Amino acid sequence: MQVLITGARAPVALEWANIFCRQGHRVVMTDALKQPLGSFLKQIEDYIQTSSPRFSFADYQTQILDIIDQFDIDMVVPTCEEVFFLAELVKQRPHVNWFMPDAELLLVLHNKLTVFEALSGLPNVVLPATHLVTDRHDVVCGSETVLKPVYSRFGAQVICDVTPPALAQINISTDVPWVQQQKIVGQPICNYALFENGQMQIHQAYQPRLCVNQSAASAFQPIDDPAIEQFMRAFGQRFGYHGQVSFDFMRDSHGLYVIECNPRATSGLHLVAPFCQSVVPHFVFSEPKLASLYHLGAMVFLAGGVTSLFRYQTWQGYFAGKNVMKRHHKELSIFAPVLSFSELYRQAKKHRISLSQASTYDIEWNGPGQTV
Repeated sequence: MQVLITGARAPVALEWANIFCRQGHRVVMTDALKQPLGSFLKQIEDYIQTSSPRFSFADYQTQILDIIDQFDIDMVVPTCEEVFFLAELVKQRPHVNWFMPDAELLLVLHNKLTVFEALSGLPNVVLPATHLVTDRHDVVCGSETVLKPVYSRFGAQVICDVTPPALAQINISTDVPWVQQQKIVGQPICNYALFENGQMQIHQAYQPRLCVNQSAASAFQPIDDPAIEQFMRAFGQRFGYHGQVSFDFMRDSHGLYVIECNPRATSGLHLVAPFCQSVVPHFVFSEPKLASLYHLGAMVFLAGGVTSLFRYQTWQGYFAGKNVMKRHHKELSIFAPVLSFSELYRQAKKHRISLSQASTYDIEWNGPGQTV
């Protein structure tokens, strides 16, 4: 089988490449970056840089379709937000197994308001009170809610202290809508699941550790949570879900709240990837046997910035946990992480944005017709 893995910058893209290559399949990887992590993998057939799907979608579309035709691609596996752009191409190559939900469902789940309408009635979860805001004058200031853009990532734009000075710094309009949401304080939980046409093939819940912006985790502690697993099975069956998906939850004394959905790959894949036994004709996983903590190696320091070098918690997690990146060392140049990081660093400097923002700057999807 010939497989195209997009979003080669993502550490989880390395997991996907390893899954397919160790089972004898041929892998091509793409990304808009010149030297993302995946481009250094020795076992892949080819790496091809594309245009930015966010800023040059027409070129990106042509390039992806050409790659599919040139390499006779059987399956496309997205890893990052390029999934929203790829969804526009599915009908042009209907013979390909696009490992993602359809475009309509993607948009519903990525939207931080409509996702709750879609999840209503599913078991074991509570949906936080959430409403749309398109004018800053409609925002209610106080400590009981949070504000976030309808389309956002990494928790970078979440306003947890809703005050007039905070509102003065943001743009809220019909073109840039936000949601105001009930603030939940409790135990954060994340998960990762893989579905084939509604059938859940693997699921893992975990507690996020060593987080950037109090959101994106660089370390993961696996947990067993039957309530979440039951919710996920019902979710997959309701939508006939096909592809990867993850949720952010918060558990407090009132129950298990769904905070948001990511209809794509996330770091939870690192926990289950080694247990994938087959991909054809279906994905088959053995029962995961997991240690207490896993992390992204040196990335726990790179993601957290210079200050993380002086945090006891970061060093403790690094030495106590298992480095998931070690399983790729034989296939990666020792210089790969540094070279990949330096490209993101240059992009951050060029656009005067944070490293976490730079990691998705050229591929992020901010709603229909939006590039900013």
